[in-house]
Amino acid sequence: MGLDDVKFIVTEWDFWIYGDPAFDYIMQRWKPVADHADRCIGTLHYRWEEYQEGGYVFGVMGHVSPDKPYGALPPEWPNPGVDKPITYRYDAFWAVRHCRGPQFAATVDVPELKTSLSTRAYAIATSNNDQYNVTIYYGYPYGNTASGHSVDKIKLHVKAPIPPGVKGRSLVIETANSHTTSEAPPQQITGDVLDTVVEVPALSAVSLTVH
Repeated sequence: MGLDDVKFIVTEWDFWIYGDPAFDYIMQRWKPVADHADRCIGTLHYRWEEYQEGGYVFGVMGHVSPDKPYGALPPEWPNPGVDKPITYRYDAFWAVRHCRGPQFAATVDVPELKTSLSTRAYAIATSNNDQYNVTIYYGYPYGNTASGHSVDKIKLHVKAPIPPGVKGRSLVIETANSHTTSEAPPQQITGDVLDTVVEVPALSAVSLTVH
């Protein structure tokens, strides 16, 4: 048995950060997990309900015990309330919930980002035969120190053949960031190619689902 045969699970994605850094921290991990989906059995965030330990509030959903709250989040990110999502963590899972099935090749080509030393944008394309999904993420805005220009959003022409097993032609576009999620009304497309243009602001995810 070699290393390629080893199955693994990623544990404790939660980290000692809040807000945009927490959202980006989780979103940046989806691409390598998808690339190793043949060996990655799953991921574990650590806690679902809000939980305090060591002065830090873990969790994805707000929770108040019968006598007192578990913990107090920073003023700019107040406790959401009982059974309400802690958005900067919850939204990072919501954004990729349609990533299902085998992965297809997907490339993000943005000339303005080519001088960046880190991967700031990626795309994951998957299909489980019932649907075809392309999820795109753009992290912290890239600032070119030489020109002083900051790339606050990227505009992408998404063009991809729809797998033959996907019979529907209803396209739903959804967006997510550390604060909110949104879903545009479904639109009908014709033919066998997903061909549209989307804008992805920094620290945001866009999901395109054909079903």
